[in-house]
Amino acid sequence: MNSTTLQNLPRKCSLTEQSEHIETEDECFHLFINEEMIDDLILWANKKASESMPSNKKWKPVDRIEMDAFFGLLLLIGRFRESRECQSDLWKDNDALSTRFYAAVMSRDRFTDILRYIRFDDTATCEARKTDDKLAPIRHVTDTFIKNCKSCYNASDIGCVDECTCQVSLENMGSKYGRYAILKPSTAVTWRYT
Repeated sequence: MNSTTLQNLPRKCSLTEQSEHIETEDECFHLFINEEMIDDLILWANKKASESMPSNKKWKPVDRIEMDAFFGLLLLIGRFRESRECQSDLWKDNDALSTRFYAAVMSRDRFTDILRYIRFDDTATCEARKTDDKLAPIRHVTDTFIKNCKSCYNASDIGCVDECTCQVSLENMGSKYGRYAILKPSTAVTWRYT
């Protein structure tokens, strides 16, 4: 599709009042992963750690600043495609093998502990809720994330995936699956739109 055709497409999509004045990456991140989500993660991680931490170790409760730093490290690890690297190698002192800013943000042991104990909801009630909802362990987080996405961007019926403009068709897949958006004509991409 050429640029003349793209200019003639209706422009119904836009940023919302909530998102149009964002200036930093941190502000953008917190539009989608908001304080409510982070507070829940902190609550459940601290609860899980206090219940499960070996008696010879002492758990220092995670706070919001440390959780932001943890997410920042996860994003950097993903950005530099190091998610399959051994964690100990990412924090090594050897200049040839490590990236120094990981150790500048937090220790490897603290990162590993947070990663081990982070939880998305109350594990005590999770099993009972899983009988009705397979996504029970992450339901609250995913619902909040979807709500945040919708509040930050007004989508239109024209979508773009890898520079391919597609018409979006909403189809009802029944009560079990909800509504899905289907990108047509040349892609097989499907995502849930509730």
